[in-house]
Amino acid sequence: MRGYWGDIVQSPYIPHGVEVWQEREWDLFKKRINYQQVYFSYDFCIFNLHFYIQMLEDLTAYHFPFTRIKEIDKELGGDGKINPEDPNEKSLD
Repeated sequence: MRGYWGDIVQSPYIPHGVEVWQEREWDLFKKRINYQQVYFSYDFCIFNLHFYIQMLEDLTAYHFPFTRIKEIDKELGGDGKINPEDPNEKSLD
């Protein structure tokens, strides 16, 4: 077939799912638990798109809920509160 296939071959995750520009969110998106990444480029893309849309509509910042990392923290015996200033990884030891 002839035509433009860029939207099929190259998904929107590449331009929107590589970087997060807000520092607090960047620390939480890159946090690892048991040496595994919790959030991936899909989550980066969702955050960036929601952030851009909310900024255009309301001129307010979008705050990602980070429910996945809170649930994992509770399972590991934490209080479920996330601290972006603590870069240490949690371990099952």
